[in-house]
Amino acid sequence: MLLLYFILLFYSFFRGIRGCIRTIKSYKCISNNSTKKIKKAGKKTKIKFHILIPVLREQKIVIETIKHFLKIKGNYRLYLITTEKEIFEKKNNNRIPKKYKRLPTTKEIIENHLKQNPQLLKKIKIIHYPQTVGDMAHQLNYVLKKLNNVADKNDFVIVYNADSRVKPNILQKYLNIIRSEKQCNVVLQSALFLSNYNKLSNFLKSIALLQTRWTLAHEIPRVLKTNGKFGFTEGAHVVGHGLCIKYCFIKKIGGFPQDFLNEDLPLGYFIRLNGAKINLLHDLENADTPTTINNMFNMYRTWFYGVMYYPSYIKEALANPKFNKLLAIIWGVKYSIRGVFWLFLSLTWFLIFILPILTNKLIWLPVSIISFIIYAPLNFWLIYRLFGKKFKINFEWTPIIWSPVTYLTHSFGPWLAVTDLVKSKIFKTKVYKYKTER
Repeated sequence: MLLLYFILLFYSFFRGIRGCIRTIKSYKCISNNSTKKIKKAGKKTKIKFHILIPVLREQKIVIETIKHFLKIKGNYRLYLITTEKEIFEKKNNNRIPKKYKRLPTTKEIIENHLKQNPQLLKKIKIIHYPQTVGDMAHQLNYVLKKLNNVADKNDFVIVYNADSRVKPNILQKYLNIIRSEKQCNVVLQSALFLSNYNKLSNFLKSIALLQTRWTLAHEIPRVLKTNGKFGFTEGAHVVGHGLCIKYCFIKKIGGFPQDFLNEDLPLGYFIRLNGAKINLLHDLENADTPTTINNMFNMYRTWFYGVMYYPSYIKEALANPKFNKLLAIIWGVKYSIRGVFWLFLSLTWFLIFILPILTNKLIWLPVSIISFIIYAPLNFWLIYRLFGKKFKINFEWTPIIWSPVTYLTHSFGPWLAVTDLVKSKIFKTKVYKYKTER
């Protein structure tokens, strides 16, 4: 039992120290390039951006979203992708919060806004996905087909969420990378989760810091490695917002994966297996964090679906003769193992705290506490110190005090996802994908 304790203690110190180092490196990478003008290479080709925003029960924020994205400068068109699923579920799904059932649908709200402001039709187009089943990937692929006679071979599509908030000059930043990188097919804009930080409870503020830590200590370093000497061992991934991808490339690789519950992790996996680099945009989006504990658990539950199905991604990759079988296995197994780490992260911290007591080795309890301080509070302090001013959040002790609870409950969502999968296998039903309601 003591041997297990020392293994877990070493693991916590290693991950905590590495997290701090990576957070600092991510900050330096972002800050060193955010204002640096990237050298443009080659002939300037005309590029148009097609900004895709899938919407499902976004009645409360969709008008604000429209107004925000109309402030963007550059050559683009905004596509709001509504879905028949919202209309169907409003009448037939008892899991939908009643407050949404009392509201007009997202489609109706957008249509009414455009009717009152017809001049916006020059920049905005509603595309309605006509099926009552399907997820975000189905909506996106439906639009890709609609763009067949509209998009040029040099055009890019950018996917954002309804709560995404970007700077007016964001398209120029994408252009700088597209024109400076040889054969640029994919650009990813990572996000911090501090947009609604000041409106949250202390526990949810701690959750926001945890999510932000993940971006800085894991997501950004992985993307950077795909362009560096560790590219062979790092598959990296993309997220469902802030993804800029060349239209002809996404069509070439078969569109957004829609045979799985989530589309973002398998998409990143297949992008890399297709030999493309994932270029990092040196400008961070500022996204929302769930405003209730229940929504937070459902968000983690939904995110873990993507991790949980890596064996299925591997199976599909191995069946594709174009893919490198060794890379498919290395990347797929590596990310599957990371999923297991997340699944048992809460138990890991529980054992690190409780084993010194159970083995009557209380002298090690302060060491356990120090390891956690490095892992979470110190990382949280770095986020305050490095990004607080820019993202308009002030240092607070209370979210840091809540951090033990944050990590001791961090695996609850993944276990809910596993339970969903087991139930679906036993009862031969489809897993119900929860949407994080605001």
